[in-house]
Amino acid sequence: MRILTSFQLHSFDLAFGASPSDSYGIGVTLDKVGHGPNTGLPTIKEVLPNGSAFSKLACGDVLISVSGQLIDKSAPLKTTMQTIKGTVDTFVDITILRFHP
Repeated sequence: MRILTSFQLHSFDLAFGASPSDSYGIGVTLDKVGHGPNTGLPTIKEVLPNGSAFSKLACGDVLISVSGQLIDKSAPLKTTMQTIKGTVDTFVDITILRFHP
């Protein structure tokens, strides 16, 4: 399933266990897919309870584009992280692939 959604970026309470280095503007942590046809694409590792992605994205969702730009599989994960970090009170469009219910 392919899903396109918009998120408002905001700062969130780090008391929920995320550190500034691994949490991003919509409230997710990322990892890279390690196998299959999507190898190298960022995947949602964790959705934080205070983030705008909570109840919209899920662990295992694969990011395929951010703000209309396809994700480069060979790009460092940090590059993708920066594209979704953004400025507080701005919006970002994210397209994901979801292989689970």
